[in-house]
Amino acid sequence: MNAAFRSTLKLCLATVLTVLLLAACASPPAPPSGFISYQMIDSSAQQKPTWTHNVPEEAGKQIFIGQSNYYSTEQEARSDALRDAIKKYADFLGVEVSAFDETLRQLEGSESAIQDAQVSRKSRTTLQTNARASRAKARKWYTEKYNAMDGGQVTGIAYSAWVEVTVPNSEIESYQEERRQKKQRIADQKKQVYQEALSEAEATVASVNIAQKEALRATQNGDILSALSGLDFAQQDLTKARYKFLAAGGRIASLASKFDRPATEIKNLTYQLQNSVTLDVGRFNNYCLKDQSGCEKISVWAWSRQGQKSYPLSNLPLVLTGEGDGSRFAARTNSQGKATFQLSRIMDSSYIVKVDEKLIGIDRELVGNLLAANNRVYIQSQTPSLERLIDQGVKDLFQGATPEPLPVDSLILGAVTYENSPEGGEFALLVKDLLGQSLTSINGLRVVTPRKHSASELTNVMQTRGISARASGVGDGAMQAQLNNAGAALQANYRKFGNDTQLTLALLRAESGQLLRKTMLAVPSRLLPSSTQVTSTPPVENTPPPPPQQQQDIRLDVTSHLGDGQTYQEGDTISYFVSSNQDAYLLLIYQDAGGNLIQILPNSYSGNEKFRSGNYIEVPRSSDNYEFIIEGPFGVEHVWAFASDRPLPRLPGQDVGNGLTLLNGSLDSILSTVRSVASQPGISYGEARATITTVARR
Repeated sequence: MNAAFRSTLKLCLATVLTVLLLAACASPPAPPSGFISYQMIDSSAQQKPTWTHNVPEEAGKQIFIGQSNYYSTEQEARSDALRDAIKKYADFLGVEVSAFDETLRQLEGSESAIQDAQVSRKSRTTLQTNARASRAKARKWYTEKYNAMDGGQVTGIAYSAWVEVTVPNSEIESYQEERRQKKQRIADQKKQVYQEALSEAEATVASVNIAQKEALRATQNGDILSALSGLDFAQQDLTKARYKFLAAGGRIASLASKFDRPATEIKNLTYQLQNSVTLDVGRFNNYCLKDQSGCEKISVWAWSRQGQKSYPLSNLPLVLTGEGDGSRFAARTNSQGKATFQLSRIMDSSYIVKVDEKLIGIDRELVGNLLAANNRVYIQSQTPSLERLIDQGVKDLFQGATPEPLPVDSLILGAVTYENSPEGGEFALLVKDLLGQSLTSINGLRVVTPRKHSASELTNVMQTRGISARASGVGDGAMQAQLNNAGAALQANYRKFGNDTQLTLALLRAESGQLLRKTMLAVPSRLLPSSTQVTSTPPVENTPPPPPQQQQDIRLDVTSHLGDGQTYQEGDTISYFVSSNQDAYLLLIYQDAGGNLIQILPNSYSGNEKFRSGNYIEVPRSSDNYEFIIEGPFGVEHVWAFASDRPLPRLPGQDVGNGLTLLNGSLDSILSTVRSVASQPGISYGEARATITTVARR
């Protein structure tokens, strides 16, 4: 290779390298930038209208300018501009756009598929319009056409549009009126909803108040379990109502506070009723004393104490459990709140009585405090005696729940008689003494000692109280209680029953004689003092009753000063009272235990006069020169009383020196003589007899 060629080759290589180097240093073609710019290439007017950026004013109208974003078609741009104007109108009205009208929907077309990143990626906000917004009218339009540029390259065509929308002021005013009315309707609806909620709340509270009253009424009627269940349901209703109102929110939620007070009241009443229950073992049941028998029945009362009153609880299951042997006895309370446990085996032990939770049948949490109520009964053996037996009988007679008043607050001890007779005796006197001792131990009971009344007192009391027509006279125990201002009379009757003596105690209401309480005792003969005679000494003569055909028009009342069937001791002084329901002549014959018959009326002091009806006569009177003092022989004695509207026959006898006459003849002959008067036509007649028993001073 010659030098010239090599020189030329080097020059060419240098030139190529220089070109390559320069080419390497030169800028490459501009890549896409990702930023879209728009170059206007056309418009619907030579100049952009002033109204597009300066909203004009026009009388009687409101004008709204809508401007679109960039869209690939003019139709889309116009639709977007119209939506923008309508949205401004809606904002002006203060409403939300809910639906496009048909005209607006027709303006919308399908979007262009051009690769215009700005247009295709634009977030399309779906506007909502309402009927009011659809009244806007598009009056003017202005559009611009652009090249969409990206990195200096045209990527597509875009459009932007402006629209002038006019709305008459009358339309706006009409809307504002409609809006005011709508607000009023909404307010009225809210008020109505609130009022309905308030009424519901008040009705709920009222029903709860009724539930409380019904619970109290149910408890007072004895059904505390139903009362507690009803309160539980009421509390549940309050809880549900409270949750419902709170969930509603707003003003309605504030009504939930109305349930606070009744909820507290329900809770307090439930607690009060549960704690009001008392299990009462009665006045005398806390200790039950037994010998070979006794204490087979234990009575318990269930009460609900409300204020100053106690109400019996019925159908309440109770259980009595022996703490010594674990024995268990069940019983339910009756309508008086009384449960009687039948004990099959009895041990000296402490027994606890409670509500039987196994038979309650309702939620334990609801009756927790109720189940805590309890009491105790103690059973203890004793050495038997007549005193303890009669004391137990008295306690049985006055047994009852502690809150209950005694059946009476005062009484007199009436007669103690044998079988169906008015006769008494030594045993009667002993029983009466023991009854008196036992009665004085009862708190709240006043034992009245009968006093002797004058004839005028008896007459006045019997007439002014309107009880002179009673079949039984003043000698009746109930009448004696009335005369002595006592509430009742306690009378006793006894009879032989095998080797035992059966003793019956009866509590009779004053005046009416209504039977209040009754109990029976079996007195073993081994408990009687050896010197005490149970049966009375019979009278010397058995007295025949008046003949059945004998008419008795006159009713007589004759009794001793302490009443009928009394037993008197040696040395006691007695007197008799007699009265008739018609004016009549009277004859009284005293028959002593020895069989002697003594005429005590008429006597030398009284004369044979006719006595006025309704007036009581005392024999002997305080002015008479004699008195009746008990002395032997002792036994059953009678006073016979006869009355007639004609003078009765004079009976033969001897004056005993004190104005009285010891009659001759037997009782039969005397009765025949006196009763012969009744057989005469047109004569009124009547007879009666008072009986007492006398015993030696103990």
